[in-house]
Amino acid sequence: MSFNSGALNDAQLQERLDALHMSDAIRSGQWNRAQLLVVASERNPKISIAKAQLHLVDAAKQTASALPNPTLTLGSEYNLSRTAESPWLWSVSTDWLLDIGLRRQLRIEVADANVQAVRLDYAEALWTVRSELRASLLSYLISARRVQLLTEAQTYQARLLEMRRERIAQGESAEGDALQVELELARTQGNLADATRISSQSLAQIAATLGMPVSALQSQSFVWDDLLQVATLDEESLGHLRDKALLSRTDLEHAVIDYQRCELSLQQAVHEQYPQFSIGPGYSWDHGIKKLSLGLSLGLPVFNRNQGPIAEAQVARDMAGQQATAVQEKIIGEIDLARRLYISSIKTLQSTIQQHDIAEKLLGQVQQSLAVGASDQTEVITAQLNLNIQSLAVLDAVEHMQQSLGQLEDALRTPLSGPEVALSQRALLQVDSVY
Repeated sequence: MSFNSGALNDAQLQERLDALHMSDAIRSGQWNRAQLLVVASERNPKISIAKAQLHLVDAAKQTASALPNPTLTLGSEYNLSRTAESPWLWSVSTDWLLDIGLRRQLRIEVADANVQAVRLDYAEALWTVRSELRASLLSYLISARRVQLLTEAQTYQARLLEMRRERIAQGESAEGDALQVELELARTQGNLADATRISSQSLAQIAATLGMPVSALQSQSFVWDDLLQVATLDEESLGHLRDKALLSRTDLEHAVIDYQRCELSLQQAVHEQYPQFSIGPGYSWDHGIKKLSLGLSLGLPVFNRNQGPIAEAQVARDMAGQQATAVQEKIIGEIDLARRLYISSIKTLQSTIQQHDIAEKLLGQVQQSLAVGASDQTEVITAQLNLNIQSLAVLDAVEHMQQSLGQLEDALRTPLSGPEVALSQRALLQVDSVY
């Protein structure tokens, strides 16, 4: 499947979404985060590479478990002392490496550990793509809403500027009143241009994460039903998720597997100090005399007993153990920091919403005053602009809250809200179906 030919309604994605009972997005053209994640799991280049790595380590596992082939040697000799008979002698010999017991078992266990590590890499790649998709989708939806609010603000400011100029022309206001509105209008136009640019960039990032061109998304729409909702998370639930992360986060599991691999490497180094046996049965023909031979060879630990590699393996194992401890401490710190930032962002959002409510009430009062002739249209537009500013502040707080929630989800390596919660990770990973 080529990048340029990608589409959200192709047959492969249809089949994949059908299997997860999520194909309604193709018909409606409205995609939520879970459905987009399924698309990314099929087309994202990072995940495709991770799948290919699984095939590679699977082949390496077959190599590790294979028995070595014997060596066949054909020999001949020329007897210079014989004249009456043929001076040529010939022989056949073989060499069989006795690759049995602990040596072969350790090699297979190392290959198994490599398979587990690559599976974790696959799961981590999927989560990374999910995190990138969530961030770019959040940016796209927030910037689209910001464009709407800034467009409204631009309209209000243009009307206010027109009124101020009329008052200046009538001698009721100073020139500076119009200049201040012009400055605010110019700022709004600049912010609108930035929001439009961010919206386009975010859409391109979504397309890149999905592994398809932007043109494939032009006729589609995206939904985030709980964008304005705060994910409730009590201390008991957070403690459970924290304990789960300390047991199952892929980077910690990877560190544990690295320690296991270092331990296996140490066992291999220790085993290498003992000689490895080979047997060599053979057959020779000496002028009518048939001879059978049997040879036995082994390495002699005369000058060293593999002390150097054993010492290196011991140090590597100790370092891997320290690394696993460091990863665990890092996870604890990330979860605690993300939790604090998320709680702080919720408080900021609640305070901003209160300010928005006050601005909304103020607008209502000014409109009532206008109805009874106690205020003019300029005051109403000013109140509308103030409410627009508070709406933008709420939007910024929502974005910050969702970013903090995403950071907490990254620390816990689990979704805390939205349609992804119900999405089976194992079904999405498709680990078994890769082979």
